[in-house]
Parts: sequence; structure tokens; C-alpha cells
Amino acid sequence: MDTSKTAISGEFVRKTLTQVRQSASPQALARSFVYRFLARLFQVPDPDSWAWLNDPAMQSRFWNAVQVLSPDPASPLKKAAEEFALYLAAEDFDSFRRNYFTIFSTGLCKLNETDYWRADATPVEQAQRLKSLAASYRQNNLVPVARNGERVDHICFELEFVAALAAQEASAIGRKDEEAKRCASAREAFLRNHLSHWVPQLSHQLHGISPSTAFGALARFTDVFLKEESRALPKLHRPARAATPRLHRPRAVELAR
Repeated sequence: MDTSKTAISGEFVRKTLTQVRQSASPQALARSFVYRFLARLFQVPDPDSWAWLNDPAMQSRFWNAVQVLSPDPASPLKKAAEEFALYLAAEDFDSFRRNYFTIFSTGLCKLNETDYWRADATPVEQAQRLKSLAASYRQNNLVPVARNGERVDHICFELEFVAALAAQEASAIGRKDEEAKRCASAREAFLRNHLSHWVPQLSHQLHGISPSTAFGALARFTDVFLKEESRALPKLHRPARAATPRLHRPRAVELAR
């Protein structure tokens, strides 16, 4: 086991955030928490993660993070967060878990980057993409820990990776400014090269399948949040949307209430 690498996990992000001084960047802290919150929502639901998501302290931190990132009361991010909160509050664990498996485990909506990356990609090219992702993790001394056999391009790993980079950035601000800049650059590059390229497609797919549930609201919030993140990037070049024959036309499915 390579002890020089740190596991990408919510626990790592939590420990890092508790070490951050009060003078650290509120933006970096807020960004890290929102990415961490989203990662929890996209992982296979279990009683512990459900309790964490519904913990009043965690929900308060989520609202505080949204406020920091988007102070305007009428902002699209706040509206999407409010909508998601209403849908989540109406769910119970059993229905949330059942809907998760209906949408994701049946293949209606995929949670891995290579399923959205390029429709004409060969197996070799897909393997190279996965190697590139793994290299990004290693270069930042972070390694993913699979909970349920996930690949390194699973959305949970990618979201937790950005959360970890933002947490490290927040921890370094004011103490190790060069390290803070390095973490910010790594975060921006990963968003530019990975998340912003495929998660909008996932969100569109998810919303089309389940428009009037917590998962539809999660899709809208994720889409708005990543659009805000992408707009903040310097010189972000958005590629034209590529054809994705791998994906079927979204169809609504009847989910548990």
C-alpha cells in the first residue's frame, strides 16, 4: 500500500476542512462542501449517507455554502437548491434508495465519464482515458477507494476529487500560497477537461428520466452549479455538443413516492 497517497473520500475532506483556519477563503470552503454533498447524493444510498444528508448541521452547511457561492437571493443556484431541498425533504430512505436503483442500476442513466465521453471511442481509447484520470489523482497524491466496485471515472470519485482539491486549496491559503495556487490550477483543469464535458449530459439524461422527483431536482442543481463553476474558469472553451448514440432518448419512469 502506498502510504504517500491519500484516499479520496468524504472522511478525508471532512478532516481537511476541520484543519482549515477561519481566515481561509470562504469560496474554497463552500465549493469543497458542495462538491462533497453532491458526491454523497450520487453514491449508492445507505443508512449512514442518508442520515448525513438529512442531518440539520449538514443541511445548514449546504445552505451556507450556496449563500457564499451565490449571494443573490434570486440566483439560479439558490432556486435550484431550494427546489432540491423540497424534493429531498419529501423522500424517505426506502423510496430514495429504490429510485436510485431504478434509474442507475438498470442502465437508464450512467454514472461513468467514459459512457458520455465519445460515442466512437475504441476500448483502447477508453482505457487511456481511465489511465489519464488515475494519473490526475496520483499527481495530487489522492487515490480513489471503491465502495461498490466503481471505476475511477465514476461521478462520485470525480466530485470527491474536486472537493479534496478545494479543501486543500482552502487549507493552504495564507500559509502556503504556491500550494494553494497549484490546487486551484489542478481543480480548474479537472473541471475543464472532465466534469464540464460530461456531467451536463448526465444531468440532462437524469432530468428527462425523472423530472418530478428528488433525482430530477438533483440533476437541475448539479447542472446549474457546474455551469456557475465553468463560468468562473478563465478562458473556458466549450466544445460543441457531440452526438452521443450511446444514450437513448430520456424517458420518464414511474418512481416510488
